[in-house]
Amino acid sequence: GFLVHAFSHLGFHERWISRIRLCITSVEIPSP
Repeated sequence: GFLVHAFSHLGFHERWISRIRLCITSVEIPSP
């Protein structure tokens, strides 16, 4: 149904958001 599709879509975006956050933090914080 629509609810399942919406939740699966949200999970897809959450994966991308976490990936983008990881890239941003790795860029902002210099590696020792």
